[in-house]
Amino acid sequence: MRIAHLTAGAGPRYCGACLRDSALVRALRELGHEVVLHPLYLPIHDEEGPATNEPIRMGGIETWLAFNAPALSRVLGPLRGALGGRALLTLAARIGEMTDPTALGPMTSATIEADSRAMRGVLERVARHVAQGSPEVVLLSNALLLGFVPHLRAVTSAPILCTLQSEVDFVDDLQAPWPERVWRGLSNLAVHADGFIAVSASHGEEMKRRLGLEASRLRVVANGIDPSGYASLDTADRHRRILYLARMDERHGAHRLLEAFARLPKDGSDLTLRVAGSVTTADRTYLARLRALVDELGVHERVSFHPNCSLDEKRELLGSSGVLCVPTETEAAGRYVLEAWASGCAVLAPRVGSLVEVLEDTGGGLLYEGGDSDGLVGALSELVSNQELVRDLAEKGGAALRGRYGSAEMAHEMLKAVGELMASAQNEAATSAGASEAG
Repeated sequence: MRIAHLTAGAGPRYCGACLRDSALVRALRELGHEVVLHPLYLPIHDEEGPATNEPIRMGGIETWLAFNAPALSRVLGPLRGALGGRALLTLAARIGEMTDPTALGPMTSATIEADSRAMRGVLERVARHVAQGSPEVVLLSNALLLGFVPHLRAVTSAPILCTLQSEVDFVDDLQAPWPERVWRGLSNLAVHADGFIAVSASHGEEMKRRLGLEASRLRVVANGIDPSGYASLDTADRHRRILYLARMDERHGAHRLLEAFARLPKDGSDLTLRVAGSVTTADRTYLARLRALVDELGVHERVSFHPNCSLDEKRELLGSSGVLCVPTETEAAGRYVLEAWASGCAVLAPRVGSLVEVLEDTGGGLLYEGGDSDGLVGALSELVSNQELVRDLAEKGGAALRGRYGSAEMAHEMLKAVGELMASAQNEAATSAGASEAG
């Protein structure tokens, strides 16, 4: 099958959705399918090396110009290739606010509504390029790319399917009044897509409500990873090492973990907490608050910070930690859970979103009630004092990863979902055509 996959990159920032898309593309290719990964906006963060050599379309600088300076955008048209270079876009992402939702409300809405000639031109150029590959199906990485649907419809008859992942946090973080306007625009466009594939049942239900989707047009395909690059280091007293690995922001709750850690019994200096993950420009104030909190709680000798850590450092942290805990408020996918299992690490998670689905399905960790600080402290205390329990949970998670949550399994499930949705779309089209002829 010829598949066109459109993914919006996040530049140098860690991006779980980008990693998921790249892993899926590789796995589909290994199954013999012809998959072209089309990067959009910024370079795709890919820990396994580039999954595509395609040029970046709808580059961040080009899109910014189309929205903010359309006349200049037309003048600079001949330089579009240079403005979309990976090095320049990566630099722009490092020094600018190109992935900060608090600054992107107007431009996000504009790419969805395409209400200017310059912005329509950007979307149409991407659609024409995608159509040149004669895809049999087009996959959009998330609902924020639904603005492409009308333009793709004009140049290809291929079914258009949309993955659902990570939209809620981004859109809800836009400055008012943009969240309401963006959700309205996405709902209007959703009826024109042929189907949707959510990364978890809970996120699918949330997006079904937000976009007004029919259950018949929605499937669920859980995330998967290739565990081959991860390893358990089996260090002594590993169960006494706690790891936070997620974006360092208020929503993911590193401060909640720090406060719980400070309440654990002080029965040895071997009890440590490592706080790692991505830090954007918008997160720097929060990181400063975390550092101040460590001093305030008096745990600075047992806590270390690893912002924007490298792949090697991340894998070393995972492989030498016994318990991964991210006390998040919401979670659509939770890739970090799979990475923990691949590294022989148990998981402690709040009872929210996809974390409930994955942990109840596998037994690879413990759940506590989200928002219950005493419950978090109690569960942490149980794990750091019971090496056998931590080892048992990690082994169950590892077995589930090898059996059901690998990238190959994700690819097989994706093909099944794509086939069902394509068949459904074809049946609907035939029914509609029959009704028109009868009329």
